[in-house]
Amino acid sequence: MPRRRQVILFADVIIVFIVRALIQFFRSRKARDWPTVKAEVMTAQQTRGGCLTAEITYKYRINGELYTGTHTEPFLSASSLSCYLEKCSPGSVVTVRLKPGEPDSTIVRERDVYLEAHGYRIES
Repeated sequence: MPRRRQVILFADVIIVFIVRALIQFFRSRKARDWPTVKAEVMTAQQTRGGCLTAEITYKYRINGELYTGTHTEPFLSASSLSCYLEKCSPGSVVTVRLKPGEPDSTIVRERDVYLEAHGYRIES
């Protein structure tokens, strides 16, 4: 592959990562005060969509009713992606933030995943 084409491809990956990271940042920031619930991870896998991406699916219960959700997290490095997938492996428990009044609308905050992995408790 010619060097110029490699540079353009790398720039495309960076741009996709930045866009995904910014979207995630603003969604996460908006949800920081939402109530929390524990969710069990059902699947965790690497996906491609312009940059390295982790996708997890999870299930949780609100008032006895079962809900599911999906979360994607962009990464630039394969090692960071691997660490994230390890923390969010199937069967593990993650904290999800519930949009007030909409129990089927959730978000997983990277900050919550990181803090829990280091022994902190997340409570609303």
